[in-house]
Formats: sequence, C-alpha cells, structure tokens
Amino acid sequence: MRAYLAMVVFMVSGGVAVYVSWFRHYQESHPRVTWGRPERYAEEHLVELALVWREEVIPSPATGTLSLAGKGRICRVARGDALATVKGGGGAVVVRSPAPGYFVPYLDGQEGKWGFSSLWRGDGVLPDPPSPKAIAEGSPVTRGQGVGKLVYQPQELRCIAYLPLTPAVAEEIRRGRVKVRLASGDRPVMMELRAHQTYGVREKIYGTLPVFPPGMLPGRRLAVILLGREQEGTAVPEEAVTFTGGRQVVFVVTGSELRLRDVQGIPLPGERFLVTEGLAAGELVLEKAEGAREGRVKLW
Repeated sequence: MRAYLAMVVFMVSGGVAVYVSWFRHYQESHPRVTWGRPERYAEEHLVELALVWREEVIPSPATGTLSLAGKGRICRVARGDALATVKGGGGAVVVRSPAPGYFVPYLDGQEGKWGFSSLWRGDGVLPDPPSPKAIAEGSPVTRGQGVGKLVYQPQELRCIAYLPLTPAVAEEIRRGRVKVRLASGDRPVMMELRAHQTYGVREKIYGTLPVFPPGMLPGRRLAVILLGREQEGTAVPEEAVTFTGGRQVVFVVTGSELRLRDVQGIPLPGERFLVTEGLAAGELVLEKAEGAREGRVKLW
C-alpha cells in the first residue's frame, strides 16, 4: 500500500513538473506583446515661490482714528492719491501715496527685512513669512504707526525657489527660463532666470515673473505649477522596460523573433514609460521584459 501511494505521488509530481516545464516554454514562445503608442508629455511639479518686491511702509501722520480710502481692499494708486484719513483732535489729516503702486492695507513685520539678500544665501529651507495682519477700518493709530504699505509700480515681480533637477527641468534652466502656470488650467507663462545654483538634486533659482497679480500681495509666497520641457516619444507599459548589463532595454518583436533594443526615456504616471529614443510608435514590444530572453516567438 505504501509503495502504491509513493508511486502515485511520484507520478503526480512528475506530471506537475512536466506541465510547469511545458507552461513555461509556452509562455516564453507565446509572450504577451503590446504596441508602442505615440504620446506627448510635459512633467509637472508643484513649486513654492518666495516673492520679492520693493515696498514701503506708509506711516500715519497723526494720532487718531483711521479711515481707509479703499475700505480695506488692495488698490492701485497714483502718486498723490488719498490712501487714508486720520481723524484726531487736530482735525482730519489725509495720508497720500508718495508714488504709483498698489496700496496694501496689511503688514506682517517683514517689511524691509524680506528680500534677496536674506533668502538667497545657502541651501536651507526657505522661511515661511508671518501671517499678514489686516489694518482694520476705524482702528486707532498713533503718529508714525504703519497704516499699510505701498508696493511700487511698475516693477518686476521677482522670486526665489527650489526646483527639482530632472533632465527636462535642467534643460529649461540651461536655456535661462522655465515655464510655469499660476493656477491649474491657466496659460503657461515664462519665468526668466536671473541666477541659479545647484544643490544636489535641486536647483535654487532667482527669477522674474512676467505678471504681477495684486491678489497675492498680502502674503509673500505663491504656489505655481512648474512645467518641464514637453517631450515626444512612444509610450509602453513600465514593465516592458528593464535593465541588463547596465543597459536600459526593451524586447522588440521583429518578425518571429525577440530582439533586445537599447532605449532612453522617462517614467510616466499610471505605470507607463515614455521611450524618447530607440523605439518608434507602432512597433511591437514584450509587455513584461523582466526575465525574458532573445529568441523565436509565436504570437498567434
């Protein structure tokens, strides 16, 4: 009885081994393949800008109660325009703008401190500015106390930031400018670079934006979407690309044979890979390259 059971186990094990060997051979000779599809891709990165501009705190000329001309709103003003009125024991005194610009009825204590010289040095984390405090309509003020600030116009909006040093972004930096969106769905604008410095996998940049949106003036930070250079290529599954002998390769179906092909490219969202060199759209490649080898194949 024991001998019989041993023989059965041996026969079953042998059968399983033969089936596994046959199945592996079948998979190797009948692999799953896919078409390379044409695609364009521009990588996106969320980047925080530290904004820099010329500004001046506007002091109250007297002690009294403050009445703001713009009722607490950011206003575009010309030289000599009324910014506020201070009503005190000596009567009403009008506060006028010394120059054209944006009058901002907010202060954060960084006026005269926040600038290029304090932000550019070293590779440390860019500081978060204090939350701006609104100057309230009807609030009491003393002589010399700030009632807001004037951000001069015209002037260029400058910024300092760290950018991820991917190949696509590095190429844009070498050209002296990078493309950003101020908000999702906005048209991209070009940021000109004044200076840049490499710190490992990041590039610290000092740039100029071509726009000056007044809505961001209470704060000193702005989140933008950085766009890498748009690249064209052939999209394949990420598993279709593997490394062997220090080479990045795919297995291309040529007639009835699998052949290694060196490729270059970048990963895409959704477990895909954009081949920028080495593969044309429409070519057949093996879906899973790991463990594959060159040789004859049967596709159907």
